[in-house]
Amino acid sequence: VEGFGVAFDAERRDGVVLRNVSVVDQGSIGIRLRGDGWLVANATVSGSRTTGVEVNGGGTVQNTTVERATTGARSVGKADWTVTDSRITGDTIGVDASGSSGDWTITDSVVSGDRAVTAVETTGAWTLTQSVLRNYTVGVNATGATVTGDATAVYWDDGDAPTTAPNGSDAGSLGRGSG
Repeated sequence: VEGFGVAFDAERRDGVVLRNVSVVDQGSIGIRLRGDGWLVANATVSGSRTTGVEVNGGGTVQNTTVERATTGARSVGKADWTVTDSRITGDTIGVDASGSSGDWTITDSVVSGDRAVTAVETTGAWTLTQSVLRNYTVGVNATGATVTGDATAVYWDDGDAPTTAPNGSDAGSLGRGSG
């Protein structure tokens, strides 16, 4: 798919499965999914002006590459979702769950962006595990989040891991590094 404002938009559809999809140089959003039980697998999203993958509801982004987007992946509203075995790159933000609710996990993935993970004012539990944060100024920003986050076995690409666990109460911006 090439050249659309939103290349794939599943508004209020449960159980949507996108496999082996390539979305290149679309207008604003590559893939937008709203509903539960969705799956994006073995996909490539490249060249979004705003967001590579935008989700609202429960599902999984698996074995997917997002690149050349202002924000690699973003959740809005209720966001019980997982990113696994993926490479998510945003020019500004890698993964943005700011203001979302519900639980979300990033596992076995590489996340890049000036702000690799942004979880500002999120109300759901979040977990980063067995993943790499790369090319960031701020690794995790969880300012104002109401639930403590868990960053277990995360490789901060310049070795500059935070001295306290990322959390929402007073952690602010963590994981500063040069990338």
